[in-house]
Amino acid sequence: MRALLTVGLMCAAGTAAAADWPTTYKFDNGSQIGVTGNFAYDQNHFSGDDASFENADHVRRKEFGAFYRIDGVFDMTAQYDFQSHTWLDAFVRFQTKAWTGGKDYGAIRIGYFKTPVGLDSVGASRTISFLEAPLATQAIYEGRRTGVEWALTRKSWNVQLQGFAGRDLEGKNHGTTMAGHFAWTPHKAEGDVIHLGIGYSVENPDATSGRVRAKIEAGLTDTRLIDSGALPGTSYIERGGLEFIRIAGPFTVLAEHLEENVVREDGLSDFRAQGNTVYGSWVVTGESRAYNGTLGNVTPKGPAGALELLLRYSDLDLNDAGIQGGYQHDWTAGANYYFTKNFKVQANYIKASSRRAGVSIDPNAFEVRAQVMF
Repeated sequence: MRALLTVGLMCAAGTAAAADWPTTYKFDNGSQIGVTGNFAYDQNHFSGDDASFENADHVRRKEFGAFYRIDGVFDMTAQYDFQSHTWLDAFVRFQTKAWTGGKDYGAIRIGYFKTPVGLDSVGASRTISFLEAPLATQAIYEGRRTGVEWALTRKSWNVQLQGFAGRDLEGKNHGTTMAGHFAWTPHKAEGDVIHLGIGYSVENPDATSGRVRAKIEAGLTDTRLIDSGALPGTSYIERGGLEFIRIAGPFTVLAEHLEENVVREDGLSDFRAQGNTVYGSWVVTGESRAYNGTLGNVTPKGPAGALELLLRYSDLDLNDAGIQGGYQHDWTAGANYYFTKNFKVQANYIKASSRRAGVSIDPNAFEVRAQVMF
C-alpha cells in the first residue's frame, strides 16, 4: 500500500511538472535562475541464491539543487541528495569567450564535480539507462572531487583536463588526482551520434590501503559478491576507460572497457581490476535518446509517452596478483516508460553470476523505479 501510494504521488507530481511549473525564471538581461529536482522510489526483490539479500522498498534519491547562469558567460550550480546525505555537483564555470572578444578558449570550472572515467556515472542520475550503474563502473569510477577543470568543445571533439586536491565535500578522500578525457564525435546530430572516447586519471590518495569492489546491480542492498579486500601499501591508483556510443534513430548501443591499476609499495604486487559493459536499447515508439557528451533521457513526442526496451551485459574481474577478489557477470533486461519528460518508470530483471575463491553465488533480482525530475 505504501509503495502504491508513493508511486501515485510521484505520478501526480510528474504530471504537474509537465504542466510547466515555474522552476526557471528568466531576467530581462538574459540571465536565468532556477531549481532542479530528482526523486526516485525503488523496489528490489531477490530470488535464487538470495540468502544474503533482503527484499526492500524505499526512496532511492531525493536530489534538490539550484542554479544561476548567463548563457555564454558563466553558470553556477549546487545540488544535494537528502536521501544519501551527500553533496552532488557544486561549482562555478566561466566561458572564456566572454572575456576574450568572442574567441573561445574553452570553459574553466572550479568547485566539486565528477571525475571523467566511468561513462555511466559521468552522466546524470536522472538519465541513467538502467536503475544502477554496471559492475565495472561501480568498482572503478572515482566519484566527485574538489578541483578545477579546463574543457574545450569543438564541432567534432571535446577535451577535458582536470586537477583535484584535498578532501571532498564529505570530508573524505584526501589526496590529489590528475585526469583527462577526450571524445571524438564525427556524427553529432539528433538521432545520429557516434562517440569514441578515452579517459585516464592518476590518484595519489592520502591513505595506505585501497579497495576495489562492486555489488549486484541493485541499489537497495549493501551485499557485495566480489571484493578485493584491503590493498595495503597503495602508492597511487591509475584508472582508464575506452568508450563507444552509437545512436541511430530509435536504436542506441553503448560499450565501455574500464581498468584500474593499484600500484603498491613495500614489495607488494600491483593489483589490476578490469571490466566491460555492453548494452543496447530500442525506443519502440520511435524517439531517439538525447546526447550531450553522455546519454540523456527520451523525450516523448506524443501524449501516450515513449517506451524503451534494453539489454545489458557487464562483468568485473578482481582476480589478480594472488588476490582472489572474484569474478562476476550480470545480464540485465530492462524497460523504461517515459510518461512525460518529467516522469518515468523503469523495470529491470538481473541475472547475476559470481565466483570467488571457489564459491559460486548466482542471485536474481527484479527491481522497479518511479522517478520524477525537473
